[in-house]
Amino acid sequence: MTRARSLAGAVGKIPATAASFLPKNKIIYIFFKMRQIIWTIIACLYALLCPLIAIEVRLIKEIHLQEKAAFLQRPSSFVKTADGLFVISDFQAGDLKLYRSSGELLKTFGRKGQGPDEFLGPFKLSFCAPLLGVVDIDRRMVFILNIKADGNLKTSQYFSCPGGAENISLSEDRVTVSGYYVDPHGVAWSVYQYVFTSKKIVPIFLRHEIFGFSSRGHYEKNFLKEVAPLGMKILCEQHHADAFAVWDANLRIFKKNIWTGEVKTFGQKTSRYVQPQNTKELEKAKKERNIKKVQEEIDKFSYILTIAVTNNLVILIYRDPKDQDRIVQAYDFSGNFLGETEIPSPAERGMFYVSKDEPLIHELSYEESLTSGLYKIRTYKMVLKMITMALDVDHPDN
Repeated sequence: MTRARSLAGAVGKIPATAASFLPKNKIIYIFFKMRQIIWTIIACLYALLCPLIAIEVRLIKEIHLQEKAAFLQRPSSFVKTADGLFVISDFQAGDLKLYRSSGELLKTFGRKGQGPDEFLGPFKLSFCAPLLGVVDIDRRMVFILNIKADGNLKTSQYFSCPGGAENISLSEDRVTVSGYYVDPHGVAWSVYQYVFTSKKIVPIFLRHEIFGFSSRGHYEKNFLKEVAPLGMKILCEQHHADAFAVWDANLRIFKKNIWTGEVKTFGQKTSRYVQPQNTKELEKAKKERNIKKVQEEIDKFSYILTIAVTNNLVILIYRDPKDQDRIVQAYDFSGNFLGETEIPSPAERGMFYVSKDEPLIHELSYEESLTSGLYKIRTYKMVLKMITMALDVDHPDN
């Protein structure tokens, strides 16, 4: 800018004897002035449209769960309600355990069995006030319960999932399910929705697309070699008219608007992400049924642990096998990657729940000691910070 001003001053002071050179100097002046203006506009647009964002995750609270009244045997999922209660599904005990925010056990709900208010294998949970969704993978059913502020639960409705269900995401009028569903035309789907009022199933994501195949035939031909060895867990979420899904062995997020049918995929595989592969070592361990070795091979890769959708962000958590970190990624609803960072001091086998209305990440983990073990819940706050950029618009003139 200084140089442009000097040039402008020089043009204004050209003597009369050099009048013949005036047109040429005007061209030079206009050239540099336009160049400077263009770079200023570019800098402003970059700052507005492409802001740099730093993600920070801080531990703000840690509680230990009381286990004197009821022992937590094998937790498989948990949520936090709008009233501050933690609800944990205990797969082995066949019940739900409710804890206050202090860690004190409030009550248990259900028991092992196939009767009313009973579960065989309570697995994944989802919460959308005042509803609590429970996947019973052994009964192949999804239960929808009403939960009150005092922790009282009552079954509202339920439906069967003949092909099985793994994960669910609840809203006021429907539930998104990941599992296996074959429609009347024989087409296989990995994600579908069950609408409460009509009691109808709405297919969302085709099975072969979620696993990265261009056609059903290609999927059927290569499934056993490319998919089965890596696992078939599909994570799902929903936010208003948008449904989301991701295969835990591939960082590629699917987003579909259920009203328009528009499908979009996004996902940023950074240097910390290690793509799962079916290695010879993994194949050998599976053939030998060496569970320990299989786990060792799987731990060499980045598996996705959680996908969550808040009021303004898509959050994804995966494991970094190199540093044994848990990495949090953030995207906006258009699929733009905002950044990633690690969760400080995560547990080796912790599970996560992300609050929808607050930028909070909760981790349920098991802490071993010399004499006993104890479950605890850590709460982290996620902060997104804009990084201010100072661009030198004079730089192109140098």
